[in-house]
Amino acid sequence: MLRGSFAGSLQVQETSGEAIKRCIEFLEYADKYGLGAATCEAVYEPLRNAVLEPYMAQNRKVPKSVAKPRSTTITPDDIKTVYRIAANGSPLRTLVTQGALSAHGIKECIVCFRYPIAEVPEFAADLLAHFCTSLKSRQKWIDPTTRLMKFT
Repeated sequence: MLRGSFAGSLQVQETSGEAIKRCIEFLEYADKYGLGAATCEAVYEPLRNAVLEPYMAQNRKVPKSVAKPRSTTITPDDIKTVYRIAANGSPLRTLVTQGALSAHGIKECIVCFRYPIAEVPEFAADLLAHFCTSLKSRQKWIDPTTRLMKFT
């Protein structure tokens, strides 16, 4: 990590929203020590698995916890963190943008992520690019995570 790269990936035991939280917290921690950019590749695979997890295990029962559960999808704060730490063109930026679009859809994404859209111009540009590549017709779009046709 001190040389600017990281072999392997972060090992995360949590699933779904808790795995996303763990990955984002790791990025923030590493960034405090100037290692944030080097950890982006280490976080990519577990974060990708966490983003895909709701689509892979839709029938699995999730245990109830006493604490308020974290969102199972990418949040506006996650977007801000990733875009602050990851370099322009980073696969991690693409992953969180596609994850946000997949979880909320085209119409709802604009509402849910209005603050990151306003505060992080790179995210707004990337989201627009994904909108443009996802739209297939007036009422249909391709989900970038699952690659399934959806209706707006």
